Amino acid sequence: MPDGPFDLIVASEVLYYFTREEMLVALGAFECELAQGGALLAVHWRRETRTYPLQGDEVHELLMRNTRLQINKTIVEPDYRLDLLEDPS
Repeated sequence: MPDGPFDLIVASEVLYYFTREEMLVALGAFECELAQGGALLAVHWRRETRTYPLQGDEVHELLMRNTRLQINKTIVEPDYRLDLLEDPS
């Protein structure tokens, strides 16, 4: 990941390719590189798959349980979930 800070980091259709541990490391890196007041946008497919280490809903559950960022917006559709998380600073 390039050096920040970034106003926006987009993780679209990527975090479920990581193991749980790798995803949590990535989340920590995202939090470190976000600018004050910056946002993380996470969007993932929700349908079941057997080819990824994590399912889309698992990714978002891990995000919610392991971040200092605040949820600004959540959209849950049958095919995808979108969460916009913001730095509370």
